Amino acid sequence: MRITPKDTPALGGFRGKNWYWSNHEVVVKDGRIFDLTTGHQGLPIPECKKLWEYPNDIDFGF
Repeated sequence: MRITPKDTPALGGFRGKNWYWSNHEVVVKDGRIFDLTTGHQGLPIPECKKLWEYPNDIDFGF
């Protein structure tokens, strides 16, 4: 899945740092998100959403 900003050019901060990402690719399976930052166990969707600086301004698509 692709995480994208709703009305801004970038996603904002993630895990306390702004990477200036215009999107972010993740795998969603069984209610968990997997990417390079989550490790092999992934994170529950609500926990992962909390890691973003402005989660309400992001279209998670899931």
